[in-house]
Amino acid sequence: MAVEQNCAAKSEFQSKMEMVLKENDLLLRHALSVDIVNIVVNNCMNVNCLTMDACEQCVTTESELKTDFIEKENYEMLLKQ
Repeated sequence: MAVEQNCAAKSEFQSKMEMVLKENDLLLRHALSVDIVNIVVNNCMNVNCLTMDACEQCVTTESELKTDFIEKENYEMLLKQ
């Protein structure tokens, strides 16, 4: 009787342990998929930031060119006088 009880308890413990391991596996898979999504989102954000920085440099350069052009026009106008 004691041996049968011990076997039943051992079997119950093993089945509970398997359930815990399966739940743990599901949680790990979920955590990994969340991490992967976060990596992709952050990568896209970094690319967008780099693009914005590049555009900001282009705009700065364009505005500087306009200033240089106006100064050149003023210089040419003064030369003609």
